[in-house]
Amino acid sequence: MHPKCKNQSRFFNDPNIPAPKNICSPGKKGFMRKLQSLFNYRNTIIGVFISCFLQIFPRRKGLQWKILRMLFSTLYPISHVTIVISLVSFFVTAFSFAINCALEMTFEMISPLGESMDFQNFYACCMLILLCCTIFVVCFVFSLFWEIIKVAVVKRSLKFRVVKVGIFLAILLSSSIHAACANKNFGVMTFLSSCLIVCWFAAWIVAVIGSVGLIVFFYREESHEAYVVVLLPMRFLFVMFSILSPVSFTLVGASTGAVCFAFFYPFLTACLILYVVFRGCRRPNGEYFVIKKRFALMFIAAYLAVMILATTSQAHCDKDCNFPPLNHTQVTRDFPINSPKYPICGKTYGTPLRLNIADMAYLSYIAYQKNWNKRDLTLSVNGYFLNRDGTWNVTYISEENPRFYHLLEVTTQAHIIGIRGTTSSREWFQYLKLWSEIISYQVTSVALPKQTFPLNFVTPYITALSFLERLLHNNREDFAFSSVESYVRKINRTAGSTILLTGHSIGGGLAKIVGSRQKVTTAAFSSPGEVFSRAKFGITLDDLQRYTTSVVSRDDMITWVDIHGGLVQYINCNASGRLQCHSIVNTYCELKRSCGFQTSIAC
Repeated sequence: MHPKCKNQSRFFNDPNIPAPKNICSPGKKGFMRKLQSLFNYRNTIIGVFISCFLQIFPRRKGLQWKILRMLFSTLYPISHVTIVISLVSFFVTAFSFAINCALEMTFEMISPLGESMDFQNFYACCMLILLCCTIFVVCFVFSLFWEIIKVAVVKRSLKFRVVKVGIFLAILLSSSIHAACANKNFGVMTFLSSCLIVCWFAAWIVAVIGSVGLIVFFYREESHEAYVVVLLPMRFLFVMFSILSPVSFTLVGASTGAVCFAFFYPFLTACLILYVVFRGCRRPNGEYFVIKKRFALMFIAAYLAVMILATTSQAHCDKDCNFPPLNHTQVTRDFPINSPKYPICGKTYGTPLRLNIADMAYLSYIAYQKNWNKRDLTLSVNGYFLNRDGTWNVTYISEENPRFYHLLEVTTQAHIIGIRGTTSSREWFQYLKLWSEIISYQVTSVALPKQTFPLNFVTPYITALSFLERLLHNNREDFAFSSVESYVRKINRTAGSTILLTGHSIGGGLAKIVGSRQKVTTAAFSSPGEVFSRAKFGITLDDLQRYTTSVVSRDDMITWVDIHGGLVQYINCNASGRLQCHSIVNTYCELKRSCGFQTSIAC
């Protein structure tokens, strides 16, 4: 074989495949032989392209084989880039899935189930052990996934190239079928949307099959002694809690599925540790241990970063939720007449009442009133509407979370239900877990712009992420707001009655969810979004667009969660900090100033 041809063959790690004689024969001179000398470098993209053309079916002659070789050489670079990007995208989405599982367990530790304090502490300890199981499993799985990505990037032998091109063609075929079966007209955008979805599922299949192949065929040696010393005590701890955790879950009234999960999850993790101990590396000295320490550090760092972000973003309505006292002797406008107004200023709520958006903001504030009783709430509302017709009575207030009140206007028989936001750290984490899936998804989106995925992929993905939440709460998506929804449903049965829902912060998010589910007009202030999470909450995009209104401050971090549906009005914030922009007082005063409403509250 010609020396240059040998170098070319080494370039592909396959010296048994000879180069075509018409190109690499010793006596052959010409343009192709001069070109070949340029393509004997490992890192040249053009060399990769031409070498594909030279290697596929090298002994076949004829025009059809030349066309086939040219087609293969054209598809390979596209296939390589597509598969690598798909695997990296899957890696990051899977990472967000892992972060969400850790967040769910952490939030359950902070606000555990159960009525007895002893049962709650026992349940929280078991959740801590399950969190440790999650950290170990995540480090193990992601170490395998990373090896698969390295194989996809580095391996360039002929068999790997053929496999990549075959996977790419399968993706194109599956995308065409998926787009044709979609409930919409077939077009370029529909096809590209289907390609994104199919690429992700193809990456999932490749990662799973490749990971199984690694642990079965490559990791065969015993682990290093240092790892054995660390892992074996963990195994005994997980086995012990595989017995204690089902007991704890049973005591707090968890579902049968949750009890089974509490047994099998730590037990199978202990079995995995035992497997890793006996078949944990590819070399006896443990140099290629299956669990990479950098992934353990990366996951723990990302988990702590999200927890710190969630902790520092707490927006409680305490001193920032104190309105100035009512002053009916001097009704203020606080608004230049010729200044531009927000489009929402002209919208009214409730046909007989015609409440404006500032009125709805005040009714959201009432839910935070410290004197939580019917008499004081009634006095506050009647004092605010003193110069208007109507008589207001608070007919019901809840004593359990989520706190809400029922306000009735006697003349028009209009019902207003206001839902309070969080007022303590425990409540904050208790309700933040409703949006933990989209939070983990958006935080990890910083690493890769996954939100370019189509909506019909992200929505079921977020729903799939919530499996642990449904498992721990008897498969009920309404476990956090069932009391409010059942009360609204009871009022909604009254024929001819007008019902309005309102709320601020987490209370506004709950109000939009309940309003969409019960088809009730809702106004929310400084609340999280719900578009990506709508399938998880059992609501439709059409109901969101028809029944919900969101007032959003641009500098309010709480409103960055998810995407808002329905009517969305962005407003300015003149406060000094972002947490102050979350205050319902600042929102009310900004709406009053911009819209020119005359009220008895001086801002």
